[in-house]
Amino acid sequence: MRSLPTVFSFTRLIVLLFVALKSSAQEKYPDRPITIVAPFPPGGVADLTARPVAAALEKVLKNPVRRGEQDRRSGCRGHVLCRQQ
Repeated sequence: MRSLPTVFSFTRLIVLLFVALKSSAQEKYPDRPITIVAPFPPGGVADLTARPVAAALEKVLKNPVRRGEQDRRSGCRGHVLCRQQ
């Protein structure tokens, strides 16, 4: 009969092997550009906060982060845009 520490070592090795295989099979996240929608008028607090947050996220995630300013939706229409996407 094998000793208990040997069984634990073997079990840890098997678990680490499965974890390594699972993590290598995952795709890079995020896999598409991120859009931040500030659902309030441009130049407001939400817009002025979204700009530096978008720049910081782009550096950290190494993925394009854009603000949803092309729609210029404000208030409830901005929330509806988020809901539709």
